[in-house]
Amino acid sequence: MIHVLSYSPQHGVAASQRLHRRAPVVMTASPMRQAGVSLIELLVGITIGLLTVAVALAALMVSRGVTGTVSEATTLQQQAAYAFRVIGQQLRQAGSMELDLGLPIVATGSTAPAADGAYTRVAFDPNNRFNRKTDTLSGNDTSSDTQAKLLTSFQNVEETLYRNPPAPNQEATGNQLKNCIGENPGTRTTNPVIRSQFRLKNNELLCGSANNSSGSQAIIQNVSDFQVRYLKQTNVGGTPSIQIVNAAAVGSDWSKIFAVEVCLDLVGTERIDTAGAKYTQCDGTQADLNNRLHLVFRNTFQIRSQGSV
Repeated sequence: MIHVLSYSPQHGVAASQRLHRRAPVVMTASPMRQAGVSLIELLVGITIGLLTVAVALAALMVSRGVTGTVSEATTLQQQAAYAFRVIGQQLRQAGSMELDLGLPIVATGSTAPAADGAYTRVAFDPNNRFNRKTDTLSGNDTSSDTQAKLLTSFQNVEETLYRNPPAPNQEATGNQLKNCIGENPGTRTTNPVIRSQFRLKNNELLCGSANNSSGSQAIIQNVSDFQVRYLKQTNVGGTPSIQIVNAAAVGSDWSKIFAVEVCLDLVGTERIDTAGAKYTQCDGTQADLNNRLHLVFRNTFQIRSQGSV
């Protein structure tokens, strides 16, 4: 007996759905479809990383350069302030002498006391150990081991020193005045004049009391130039005037100098890109920065004792 199977589309769909539900198909990835980073992608990544590092290093170097320049400018300003303080202290004391506070009265033309006599001059050295007219100030337009650019001096004065706390009969006599490097080499008898001589050598501003540089000490470094000019009072036709001159124009009469102008040109050690920039030197001329920081400082000090000789 032959059985004929009839086919219906609805039955086929149902059977297919039952087949899928009974035996789910598991999909497995083919090894040929797996892929990593290609060589080009690796090179692109390395390049981007190197560019990032380069930009960061460039920013770091710029920041370091700016910080170094600011720090160096601050250092040069501090050095200039210290040098002007030392020079100014000596110039303000230049020509000072011991005062005779007793104000003795003497007869005119005599050393004997007299009731109707005149007062002796207070601020003059009776032993002629210090000449204010010639010893107060002098200078040269160039400096060397044996020639100072600027020389100032004042009288070495002995003072009565008291102990702290004070005690009776324990006073002593001593010399408290010092030169530019804190020296007082003797008493007013053996060393009646305290001198300070300033000179430039090997980019150092030196100062000492001797006529040569062997006894001098460096005050500051990094000095590219050290210039000194003088304010000289002249009287032409009864009209006084002030001229700014150098040491050669002063001549031998330094008593006419009423003020001293000091100029310092300080140079840094950090290398910077100045791109051909220029600056004004102490003598007023233009010069290249040469990839270094240059700061020019000026100060004018009045000679208080001048004009009273």
